[in-house]
Amino acid sequence: MRFAVDMLPDLVASLRAAVPKLGLAETAPHVKLQLTTGEVGCTPCHYDTSYNDPTSLQLSILIYLSEGWCPEWGGELQLVPFLEPPVLLAPSFDRCVLFLADRWLHRSLPPRGPGVQKHRWLLTAWLDGTRVDAPLWNSSQLAPSLQRLLAPALHRELYLEALRQSLPPYALAREALLREQRQQIEELEKDETLMGLLEGLRELRAQAQAEDADDASKRRRTATEAVRSSAKLRHGPSSGAPNRSSASKCWCKLEFQTAKGLDEATW
Repeated sequence: MRFAVDMLPDLVASLRAAVPKLGLAETAPHVKLQLTTGEVGCTPCHYDTSYNDPTSLQLSILIYLSEGWCPEWGGELQLVPFLEPPVLLAPSFDRCVLFLADRWLHRSLPPRGPGVQKHRWLLTAWLDGTRVDAPLWNSSQLAPSLQRLLAPALHRELYLEALRQSLPPYALAREALLREQRQQIEELEKDETLMGLLEGLRELRAQAQAEDADDASKRRRTATEAVRSSAKLRHGPSSGAPNRSSASKCWCKLEFQTAKGLDEATW
């Protein structure tokens, strides 16, 4: 907790100066130290600001504190940008993630393998601000409060899956919470005005996911072609000797794209 006491105020001051558009308040941060372990050591889909109980929380800061955590152990943070494919971030030691509390749907995934028995420490700080639910960079998107209202129906499968994973199968509350979640989704879908909007949003989301899958396929093909080109440069087209003439003229370029929306997620 030394970070929360000694260093967090300096970080907050730096953020206020670097991103004044966020309107971060002068109030003290809200801080929580969390320990998770076991097969259900994960969280359901949620926003840090509720659609029906708005707060002044503007920015969420997550700092992962589990030394030696291996990526294959799971427990990733899953960020779900509006109408974009999810972004997975491993809970690597000393990783810091910042995102807007009022408009970034997220959850943590269950641990896997040896990670089930490991302790996963997370320090979370929330900063108050004056721009909650206000337009920031992309004013063409739906209002954050409307995004939060529609999210359970827009991401129905994701919400239900995350809820199942975060509670033991034998827990009495599990079925009750799942039933309540389904009822909430059904109520949204019964509203004719909202249902028309939902159908359009689902279509846009499917289009974005298809484009992302196509981009991923292109990146894999580019990487495969680069590896093959590199092999030809090392061994030559017809013999085991290096082809120095070709090597001096050929450049292999790999292009990688960051996940859509991740830069905006950072702020």
